[in-house]
Amino acid sequence: MTIDTAGCEPIITPMSIKRTLMRVLTPLIGVALAGCVSSTRIDPTLIRRYQQRLVATGPRVRLSGSLVRPARGTTGSPLRTVKDPNTGQTQIPLALTDVIHRTLRNNPAIQVVAYDPAMSRTQVATAEAAFDATVFAGVELDYTDSASRSSGSATVSKTRTVEAGVRQRLTTGGQVEVKHTVARQDDNSDFTLLNLNPSYRQNFAIELTQPLLRDAGPDVALAELRVARINYASSLEAFRGAVLDEILEVQATYWQLVRARQELEIQERLLDLTRQTYEQVKARSELDASKVQITQTRAAVESRQAVLIRARKNILDIQDALVRKMADASLTLLDDYVLVPVTEPSTAELLVDRIDQISSALKYSPELSQARKAIQINDIGVTFARNQILPRLELSASAGLNGLGGDFDSSWSQAWGGDYISYNLSLAFEWPIGSRAARAQLERAKYQRGKNVAALQKVADQAAAAVNASVRQIETTFLERQAQERALIATQENLKALEVRRDYRQELNPEFLGLILAAQENVANAERALLQATVDYNIAQAQLHRATGTSLEAMGVKILDAGDDPVELVADRVRLPGDSQAAPASSPATSPAVLRAGQANVQATRPSSD
Repeated sequence: MTIDTAGCEPIITPMSIKRTLMRVLTPLIGVALAGCVSSTRIDPTLIRRYQQRLVATGPRVRLSGSLVRPARGTTGSPLRTVKDPNTGQTQIPLALTDVIHRTLRNNPAIQVVAYDPAMSRTQVATAEAAFDATVFAGVELDYTDSASRSSGSATVSKTRTVEAGVRQRLTTGGQVEVKHTVARQDDNSDFTLLNLNPSYRQNFAIELTQPLLRDAGPDVALAELRVARINYASSLEAFRGAVLDEILEVQATYWQLVRARQELEIQERLLDLTRQTYEQVKARSELDASKVQITQTRAAVESRQAVLIRARKNILDIQDALVRKMADASLTLLDDYVLVPVTEPSTAELLVDRIDQISSALKYSPELSQARKAIQINDIGVTFARNQILPRLELSASAGLNGLGGDFDSSWSQAWGGDYISYNLSLAFEWPIGSRAARAQLERAKYQRGKNVAALQKVADQAAAAVNASVRQIETTFLERQAQERALIATQENLKALEVRRDYRQELNPEFLGLILAAQENVANAERALLQATVDYNIAQAQLHRATGTSLEAMGVKILDAGDDPVELVADRVRLPGDSQAAPASSPATSPAVLRAGQANVQATRPSSD
């Protein structure tokens, strides 16, 4: 609408109405369209990068068409290779520490779990953001066109207001706000403020709202933040537990490979002895060796040859499992190589203080740490629920400096000169009769805490039982190994005596031939039993480290910050202390290496005991 202020008569035309409507509606339509909620689109960048990493480090990567080939890992220095002078086959010597090193850096299972601490960390940032200061500003135009009854003329009032300030949430549960307001008013009426036209009004105000009972205090205001931080610490413990599991699995796989390769050597020696016996029997076919004796010895050769074939296949299966665990850039499942373990299994007696190891488990077990953190969250929930039973009593207070003048400077001088001061103080009270909902929430929080306390006891019992089982396994396998060692010596002496009897007495009847073949088999079985006991002894030590939660310390590994890129949560460098054996359970390694995993601003060589 167009107004002729000179003649004080409104002039309304269709064209003016149309132009006015277009001017008003155009920005409104634009705002409406901008505020429409469209379908949420997920940014594919992170997902694509994650998928590309899995493809690059997984068991296969796709080529053109339907062809696939095993993939290589993306990190890690190349493994050292040597050529077997007898067979020309490529051999890769592997120390146990090197295997763990590469597993921690490349293992896909660890990479997947490493995302959880990063996601938990974002929850901490979200909770912290609630206490960020908020800057606000606003501009308002108020236009009033009205008719005066006394004069019959139109009165036009136009007010422009600018406001800016800062709002801050307090850890006490309250909120403080500081703002400055400047307003200019143009008024053609006869009743302007102090005959000022235009007039400038300025106001500087501080406002505080603070609950005094319900929702008051840091225990309530910081509850969400404290829960987020505990959840983040719990996710780190879950990640640490996953790493411990992978370390145990890769250690067991490594020792199984040691056993499989040595069993192959045992079987090859047994086959050589059997072939020698066969050749000796065959050479006497013209003297006293019957066809039955020759075929009997030949059957033994073929039978032991079949066992040898199975042993070679077993080595390849375990080798592939170890390659998948390491996911190393130097290896694929189609490369022609032989993994040769070079770390000797431990055979010395390990003296373990069972009570000390149980204490270590109660202190360092990630499962127990998670259970304790669940109770800490319950404590926060109980405190919060207890506070919600209280009545609401809220204090509001404000104070301001005011100024009014015909121009900006004069109103500014009045306001900041303290000529006009205003303040306000109020209390508001509210109390639901009975507070039944709040009391029910408190009871539920208490029940949940009691449930998690019982769960903690259960986890503690399981940890103690796991330590006891591991300690007994260590003691049993060590004693079993000693017994198997004595049994091996006895079977070797028996075979040697039979060989002497054969060589000097030239005895070769079917019964004696059966004794020779059985004695050879007994020696091989005794060697296998001794080897199995040795491997079980070393795996039992690794299981004890896992039960006590000290595998990382035993291998000298630290968990540090991984930076801001979730795709690079797992270490781009892990250093382990040399190629020596892992330290025994009673003496963790003292030269820690670094494993970057989870976006953590912590160093977790040993977790806190809560």
